[in-house]
Amino acid sequence: MIKPFITYLKNPKYVYSPVSLNFPRSVAFIGISLWVYLIFIVISSIFVILPIYLLDLIPTKITKVYPLTFNILILVPLYEELIFRLPLRFSYRNLFIAIATLVVLLMNRSFNLYISLGSGLLIAYIPFTKILHTDILNKIQNYYFKYYKAIFYSLILIFGLGHLFNFDNLNFVHLLISPLILINQVFMGFLLSYARVNYKHGLLYCFIIHAFINFIFLAPKNLF
Repeated sequence: MIKPFITYLKNPKYVYSPVSLNFPRSVAFIGISLWVYLIFIVISSIFVILPIYLLDLIPTKITKVYPLTFNILILVPLYEELIFRLPLRFSYRNLFIAIATLVVLLMNRSFNLYISLGSGLLIAYIPFTKILHTDILNKIQNYYFKYYKAIFYSLILIFGLGHLFNFDNLNFVHLLISPLILINQVFMGFLLSYARVNYKHGLLYCFIIHAFINFIFLAPKNLF
């Protein structure tokens, strides 16, 4: 898995025929992915996180301690995968579902849940209507495949940087070195994006791996 993973990340391309895994191989892939992520965590902690921590360049105040709840273990992985991984395989349905999920999250900060969900459902329904002209849809598709590499990297970077909101007392220096502070989250984005694009049912793999990662890192804080 390691060699194909690294090779793909050097030059990500749209995969038209993703690999199909049977159940035992699916379980093995999820397990290997988790081990790869944990090994990367150890290496990055020694060579990246520790040095910038010793230089006092890491935000020290976490916004809050997250409990092991349905929201953290299920909902957070679900909406993050819908936003950042679902559109990596192109269809207008996938694209508008991702946009709808983002809209629901943003609107829910200012409006009640029913208005937010209603707005999201309307957006998700657009591909099933004829609101958008065929020429517009064709342009969207052409741009998508033309700039796929940029889309791939951008979604990963935004996913990683979005975790800055987990910290308080951010300053300009923190923002400058944020890719280093969030190197583990960025790597997680690469790992999940690779799974999404290259494997059939990749979105399900992404969700399961994401949920397990959340559990692994939050369980000790809740148990001790």
